[in-house]
Amino acid sequence: MDILLYGDETIELPELQIPHPRMLRRHFVLAPLAEIAPAVKHPAWTANVAECFAASGDASQVRRLAEFQEKFPG
Repeated sequence: MDILLYGDETIELPELQIPHPRMLRRHFVLAPLAEIAPAVKHPAWTANVAECFAASGDASQVRRLAEFQEKFPG
């Protein structure tokens, strides 16, 4: 299990790093996070989640499941 964020905490242990060290490079993490919390900004970052998502170099596609879209449109 990956823990992405824990408030404003920064934790650097061999077995645990928060914020997750590669989360800002992964669309599958940033896309849903930008949708639910676009203004979130960790003190270690220079930008908020929405800005990081827009600037990400990850070209992978992230899609909602059709079933989820029917239940939660928009």
